[in-house]
Amino acid sequence: MPKKGRTVYEMRMALKRAMGGRCERCGSTDKLEFHDRLERGAEHHGLGSAGRYRWYKAEWTRGNIELICERCHRTHSLACRLKAEQADRVRNAIAKGVPFRLAEACRELWPDLQGPPSALGKNPSPFT
Repeated sequence: MPKKGRTVYEMRMALKRAMGGRCERCGSTDKLEFHDRLERGAEHHGLGSAGRYRWYKAEWTRGNIELICERCHRTHSLACRLKAEQADRVRNAIAKGVPFRLAEACRELWPDLQGPPSALGKNPSPFT
């Protein structure tokens, strides 16, 4: 392995130790990964190893990165995808005239969900 790669690897390991060296969700010390709390996409993945390290370190100082294990990271990613799919189904159902009570129940499940303001006819939209 080239010296530069080892150096970046060592810096990443030092950053993980500085961040506590444990998954912030379950406490595991195995297969730790950096997770962007703000879900801004994966543009930092194209930076190369040294660029990603600098990005992770800068974001950590801002409080935007958490250290989580591979299992928790995958679970989180799957939950986000499922929530997005469910949100799309709810929006489509509301647009087709789902009764207001069902829309209210959905709002309790997904308080951040946004829907069309006129989707429920005369009833106020629970999604605004």
